[in-house]
Amino acid sequence: DGLAKSLFRRWQQADAAITQSDDDPRFDWDAQDLQAMGQSVGLASQVSEDTISTTLYLSEKLIQRWFAPDGSYRNQLAAHLSDKDIQAVETICQRQLQNRRCSGDRALPF
Repeated sequence: DGLAKSLFRRWQQADAAITQSDDDPRFDWDAQDLQAMGQSVGLASQVSEDTISTTLYLSEKLIQRWFAPDGSYRNQLAAHLSDKDIQAVETICQRQLQNRRCSGDRALPF
């Protein structure tokens, strides 16, 4: 019922490549970048950072959106995984993650 170890490893590598991309403005910034952006348009700013705990409910609709034919996550995975591999990842997400909650910490600049 699980993914083959090699596919799981390739999925981890693909996901890391997506979230650590220097080309995607959704992920390629931090508190210092935010402050520099403000200063570049003439805003005086002081940016602080705090860590928050968040919980995300992984609904059926959310997973469907991730893996929709025009879904951003599917399209980004396609640069690293075959269609067959993406389908296997989607299936395992549906079976093991759907209708569960995922918690984690993240930095929040303000």
